[in-house]
Amino acid sequence: MSENAPQTAAPDAPAAADASAPKPSLLRDLVDLCKPSITGMNLLMALGGMAFAQHAGAGSEAVSGRLVLLLAMGSTLVVSSANTMNQVLERKSDGLMLRTAGRPLPSGRIQTSTATLFGVATGLLSLAVLAAINWLTVAIAVAAWLIYVLMYTPLKRVAPISLTVGALAGAAPPLMGWTAVTGSVGLGGALLFAILAVWQLPHFLAISLFRHDDYVRAEIRTVPAVRGDAVARAQAVAWCAALLPLSLVLVWQELAGPFYAAAAGALGLWFLGYSVLGLLRSARPAWARRFFFVSIAYMPLLTLALCLDVALL
Repeated sequence: MSENAPQTAAPDAPAAADASAPKPSLLRDLVDLCKPSITGMNLLMALGGMAFAQHAGAGSEAVSGRLVLLLAMGSTLVVSSANTMNQVLERKSDGLMLRTAGRPLPSGRIQTSTATLFGVATGLLSLAVLAAINWLTVAIAVAAWLIYVLMYTPLKRVAPISLTVGALAGAAPPLMGWTAVTGSVGLGGALLFAILAVWQLPHFLAISLFRHDDYVRAEIRTVPAVRGDAVARAQAVAWCAALLPLSLVLVWQELAGPFYAAAAGALGLWFLGYSVLGLLRSARPAWARRFFFVSIAYMPLLTLALCLDVALL
């Protein structure tokens, strides 16, 4: 791979587009550092874990508005901090990727010191907020932050194992929601964590296949870049195959009912079936793009099914 040719071309297109656009405010740039779409999804997962714990009767008391507010604030702050520090550490490689070159740091709209201060401040504030819930929830948040920032982020440029490491950090929010109510991990919390962790693996593979050229340009060591498309597609099938029965363990353990069982089965077969198509098609862009959107749709739909199942019982 040539190191020099892409590096001058990638950042230029976003920079040219930004020249005629209004300059974002500092507040908007700080919000962008938090990756609001990712933070919002993590917030929903955390609140979903809390609601599921209450429905399962795992908590000793009813969930109060204060507890919901503390979890919402604490989880939002810790995820925002992790996302900000991730962008601080990846500011150079972000500048080489078409989809990230316009971010506040690589575009030069915000200073590294400002972003670092913001990331540290939101992280410390999250600990203060979560400490008002319980120390187990704090410990999970700290562990997820450390894994995401200090392990997953640097490993992305070393080996594809970063995929698995990142999944562990990304699966923390529903477990935080569960422990906020129960004060312990328990079977339900462990299952929510496992389902979200396993889902992230084919989801990350879908992204790395769909955005292959971008990742190669930034020298990020994804499975397709290191081991080839065929291996990445085979791994996607394997993880989707594992996710299907895992998602149904909630039913086996009588933590979810028949509506969730039907939805989880249908969604799991859809996800698995689309991954299998990847073994039969050689053209990366068309299938990879669709598989990426299927992976995005799967988890919100599964979460919705679980919420509706809880409401029906």
